Amino acid sequence: MDKRIRFYIYWILGFVLLGACAPGDKEDVYTEMRAFEDFSHINGDSVAIVPRKVRLKAFQKMEEAKDSLVKYNYLAMTLKTYLITSQLDSAQIVIQQIHDFIERQHSSSQMADLESECFNMKGNIFARVGNMDSAEICFRKAYELRMRGTRIEVVPDILMNLADANNRLGKLDIGAAWYRRALLMCDSLHIASTKKPPIYYGLAQVDVTMRDFEQCDYYYNLAGESYDSMLPYEKYIYLNNRGTSYYYREDYQTAIKYFQKVIDLVEGYADMSFELNLGRLNLGDCYLQLNMVDLAVKYINECQLFFFFFLRKWG
Repeated sequence: MDKRIRFYIYWILGFVLLGACAPGDKEDVYTEMRAFEDFSHINGDSVAIVPRKVRLKAFQKMEEAKDSLVKYNYLAMTLKTYLITSQLDSAQIVIQQIHDFIERQHSSSQMADLESECFNMKGNIFARVGNMDSAEICFRKAYELRMRGTRIEVVPDILMNLADANNRLGKLDIGAAWYRRALLMCDSLHIASTKKPPIYYGLAQVDVTMRDFEQCDYYYNLAGESYDSMLPYEKYIYLNNRGTSYYYREDYQTAIKYFQKVIDLVEGYADMSFELNLGRLNLGDCYLQLNMVDLAVKYINECQLFFFFFLRKWG
């Protein structure tokens, strides 16, 4: 990791640790926590669009906060920004700092929320590098902790991660069950229907693995109805997974259309380099299947260096 980035993280954390000794007045703490919840609600979707900007704002709010729990909640919000920008080592530093803080505190519902954030992010990091056994364990722990917390509305997101981990481990029946539980929770919590598309394309992916393409199209069509309201990363997953479904049908021409849409989408986001290069790899594979060697070589060459360094670091 860049030494300047590491220094900045520890410099910011120094302010957190200095403030951790002063609990503050209960009314002030309540007001600060409400301010954090408002900040999280307002900036939650922006994490996937302008992660570095949200990270900077979270660090600034963290320095201003007096209560240590509020400070660490702002710090936890930076975790997803590091995943979006593929700075996994920075995320690991922050996770360890938050875990160290939690170990010094008494158990509470708010601590359960904070610890759930950490385990969910650890699961995402393990999933990113292909360690799905560890990812599944972390997501399950994140779910259990969140059910003891106060922010139950984020449970469907954790359940989707847990479902995806089980799918990638080949436990399709368990994965489908977690997706359906996520749908039920969305309904019981009256969560907006715009939050359901990731569950729909998750269920579609289960059907792809089972080669039930008629049923997978049913769920992809449900998800596609909300495409315009999806966040960039949700659009990426939808397009990539739908392209993959056509790859498995050996309909490489249609798969190419979706993978090209992936590249067109993520090229507009500087922090989606992993997704861009995966799109290039998938395109190269499709052209190879069609015996269009020149195009296959073109796209594979474009992503080769990226994955060389990525696998050398995380493989």
